Amino acid sequence: MGDIAFDADESRSAARVARRAAETLRGQAGDRSGAVEAALDDFEGSYAERFRSAAVIEAEDRARLAGVLVDLAEQIDAAAAAAERERARQRAHAEWKARDADRKRAASVAEALAGAAGRSVLDAWEGFTDPEPSTGPEPPGEAADRRDFRRRLRARWTVDRLCPQRARRGNGPTN
Repeated sequence: MGDIAFDADESRSAARVARRAAETLRGQAGDRSGAVEAALDDFEGSYAERFRSAAVIEAEDRARLAGVLVDLAEQIDAAAAAAERERARQRAHAEWKARDADRKRAASVAEALAGAAGRSVLDAWEGFTDPEPSTGPEPPGEAADRRDFRRRLRARWTVDRLCPQRARRGNGPTN
């Protein structure tokens, strides 16, 4: 088994970008909230309510997206750590196989000199002092708590819904 295809530098960079994007989204909360409040100062009626509802939905989605980006960064970090552990496990097993080959050569010499008993003693000693490392990859970790973006029914407020008399006159969209 060769080296696993995983670029730790690229993964760290991707995690950094995801964290920065989450920080940016969270940092926009105050400015966006202020802009919504300023827009609603002299804004009344059904359009104002729709605008307020859209602003609440946007704020919730922005916060949820920031959380998902942080989760993504954590999962990338976990994948990078798992890749490094797997590489270390592969190196340790390859080094053990080389030592085992050396032991087998030495055991054949010991068997030639001292018979089967000499080889048995050497095998037992080496098995006790240098056990074989894991031969298989570590099992995948628990999947992180996944956030999901639930589809929301958002009313499409068109001019003909808000001003039915205008739609009847043919001055507005007909959807």
